Amino acid sequence: ATVNQAIYMYMQGPSEFTITGTFKDYNVTSFLPQIAVPTLFIVGTEDELTLPWLMRATAEAVGGSTLVEIQDSGHSSYAEQTAVYNAVLEGFLSA
Repeated sequence: ATVNQAIYMYMQGPSEFTITGTFKDYNVTSFLPQIAVPTLFIVGTEDELTLPWLMRATAEAVGGSTLVEIQDSGHSSYAEQTAVYNAVLEGFLSA
């Protein structure tokens, strides 16, 4: 009800599993080295969507970034390991 379906369909397509919209060929990895602010990447060690190896590569492309892999969590580490996730986020924001 809160998502503009026309825009969503244009960008994503009708399926969450196969992107057919304008996001299909969207790639900004060449811009990652230009990020010049403190950046935190959090990924669950069992995340099958974001994929830990992909998050490691992304974090490496952003100079000076911080990567934290949360053990025993998947794509929703904020819900699966809430205390750990909050501690990581709080520590990063405090720094």
